[in-house]
Amino acid sequence: MGWHSKEKENLESALGESTLLILQLGKQYNLRMLLNVIKGAVNDKEWNDCLSEAVAWATGDQLGKLFATILVDCEVAEPFEVWRTNMDILAEEMSHDITPMGQLHEQLHEGLNVDQKNIHESITDSVKSTRGKLFFVHGHGDAYGESSCDINRGSQLVEVLLQTSLIIWDEAPMANESSFEALDKSLRDIMQDKYDDSMDRPFEGIIMVLGEDFRQILPVVPKGSRNDIVQASITSSYLWNHFEVLVLKKNMRLSRNSEEDDLVPVPPDIMLNENGDPIRTIVEATYPSLRSNIANISYTKERAILTTKNDTVHDINNVAMNLIEGDEMTYFSSDSICKSSTHVNDRGQSLSN
Repeated sequence: MGWHSKEKENLESALGESTLLILQLGKQYNLRMLLNVIKGAVNDKEWNDCLSEAVAWATGDQLGKLFATILVDCEVAEPFEVWRTNMDILAEEMSHDITPMGQLHEQLHEGLNVDQKNIHESITDSVKSTRGKLFFVHGHGDAYGESSCDINRGSQLVEVLLQTSLIIWDEAPMANESSFEALDKSLRDIMQDKYDDSMDRPFEGIIMVLGEDFRQILPVVPKGSRNDIVQASITSSYLWNHFEVLVLKKNMRLSRNSEEDDLVPVPPDIMLNENGDPIRTIVEATYPSLRSNIANISYTKERAILTTKNDTVHDINNVAMNLIEGDEMTYFSSDSICKSSTHVNDRGQSLSN
């Protein structure tokens, strides 16, 4: 197979502009490293771009190793210039002072109530002792079947997981139980050489902390029944028996001495002047000239009033309906119609037998 000089020149130019691939991509990253050893890079721009992009996700230690890998394994035209260009970000990341983080931890720990401190101690003790316990923190809010996670052996993500002691999964009641089981099976598979009894250790011994309140939104099952939704919950998984449930009994939001912290200041330029009826004021400001524009689809489509309570929704609807001329008609909806007692004509109207 022959090479035309122009085609080779174009290929070398393209190789010289390759961009960063995150290490966890595994095979793709290795292919990228193979491409880097092909001669033809016209400058060190790709190495500078690689280090600049890595700052967003890499730790100081990882950034230092990446820089060393570039110098040793890649064709760097001007090593000193690459160092001079990136020495500020390298020095800042590698000399990061964690003292403020420790001070913030102490400050937050002092603000915990009794239940929160007990839960904190239980989890930290499990991490220090590497017992690999599973916790579900039940408190107020402040994939299917044989599925598995797409985690490749030998990837950077596996290296991270091998060093992981604790995983915190927030909003856990909203996730399908198959998601937890997929992660469990994947961890047991890719890390089976770490422990002899890996098949008997949920999540391969990594401490799992799930959080949130079962009284909030449960997993969404399209067209599912109540039983389907319950079966999709983490409590229906074979993993649930391994969890220790820790309960937060005190609602910190309701225990505040002042409601001022919950108030959000609204800029004066977007506030409406109330004229005795705040709801009517909002409706008229959102839907000016409603009577003459009610048939205009674009007019109604580009406007909406949002509120948090159904009672307020009804009040807003009543005010808006009173501004519209004509007879009021109520339409009822149904998931299905019993064909034994009714017939449906072409217009969807129900006719009695």
